[in-house]
Amino acid sequence: MQSILDHVELGTACAEGLYESALSMLESGENPNQYSEDGFTPICLAAFWGKSDIVKALLNFGADVNLANIGSRMTPLHAAAFQGHGKIAHLLLEAGSEMEVEDKYGNTPVYYASSDDAIWPLFASKGCSRKPVKQPQNEPDIQESEAQIKKDFEAYISPLREHHHANGDVLGMDNPPMLEQPVFAIEWGK
Repeated sequence: MQSILDHVELGTACAEGLYESALSMLESGENPNQYSEDGFTPICLAAFWGKSDIVKALLNFGADVNLANIGSRMTPLHAAAFQGHGKIAHLLLEAGSEMEVEDKYGNTPVYYASSDDAIWPLFASKGCSRKPVKQPQNEPDIQESEAQIKKDFEAYISPLREHHHANGDVLGMDNPPMLEQPVFAIEWGK
């Protein structure tokens, strides 16, 4: 009788933490640098999901620490830094992972690590400088957006507040003031 694990791909075993299955496949000659149907490398999947024992096994079987996924162009170090997996980031850095390679969004592993105080010391010990958070292009400054939302909310709520102070409960109003919907209201049917 065959087990369902007999049909697991290496990438799936790595992502799901099936250490024995992954090790068996590697020992049988499975390529540690193959791509899954979705364009992911086994080591990147293991790094993303925090499977340090599998990352070690893949490294022992010759996995390329700088081989990027197809599409996102994330390397295993991108994945580990993005997820905050310090142990894996350390393994990858010791194995020679490139810290300044860009993914498809122009972000580096250093950029992702910059936002995580728990793993940042690993990168700092390699001489990296923290990267500031990038402001998305064509989007307003966050502080300006918050100020505009507060202004729009105040314009929406002010007539109700004035009525409440003058006459009591706004829910019992016979003729509530005509109000425009605030910009944050959901518009159905569009």
